[in-house]
Amino acid sequence: MNPFKGAVLLDDFNRDDGSVYVAGGASIWSTGAVAPGSNGLNITGNQLYASGADGRTLDDYGPDVGVYMTLATLMGEGEGYVFVPLRVHEAGTSTWDGYAAIFIRTGALSYIHQIRRYIDGSSTVLGGTVSSQALAAGDKIGFKVLGEVLSLWRQPSGGEWEELGSREDATLTEAGPIGLETTLGTRLDDLYVWEPGEGEEEETEPDPPNVQVRADDTWNDAAFEVAGA
Repeated sequence: MNPFKGAVLLDDFNRDDGSVYVAGGASIWSTGAVAPGSNGLNITGNQLYASGADGRTLDDYGPDVGVYMTLATLMGEGEGYVFVPLRVHEAGTSTWDGYAAIFIRTGALSYIHQIRRYIDGSSTVLGGTVSSQALAAGDKIGFKVLGEVLSLWRQPSGGEWEELGSREDATLTEAGPIGLETTLGTRLDDLYVWEPGEGEEEETEPDPPNVQVRADDTWNDAAFEVAGA
């Protein structure tokens, strides 16, 4: 199952080194941040990096929305992380709200992945650690908010999508910009965004079978036939 079926490429970061906001990024990214005073996304070698600073999109997405990206270079050991807020409100202020996925590398092979809710800038971890799944360079990581269900996802290089876990929360219900933050050393690539209806085919009910019953109307194995069976 592809939880992000029909997702569209928001930014491939294929432009000159420097601030993510210049050139093609000016139509995608705000010069503001999610948390106050922390904006500072940059591009190097056609990939995104940042030194513990975040950025946010110009446009709002959702409220049902999902994002995923490629871990081109793994986050550093000892609290290296990737932080992805969705349904953000009051961005750039100390009282911002939103849901956020955070993928944390606490050691060489140890990880903590959480879903957090921010209200007035204060964080609450929803239900403790969602997963301790190890990550690798080349993996795709994703965060999806659909109704009250918030879920984390991973696709290993060359593999299939797998759900790392989910939480439910009904506090925040409105659309907002997508945020993104990572620590120095991490490199991200190819940011995709999913919203309901993107690339999805409408489901239709199948036609009922053409049932033929003998004239005596006797419902038994001999009398009941399905045309074409």
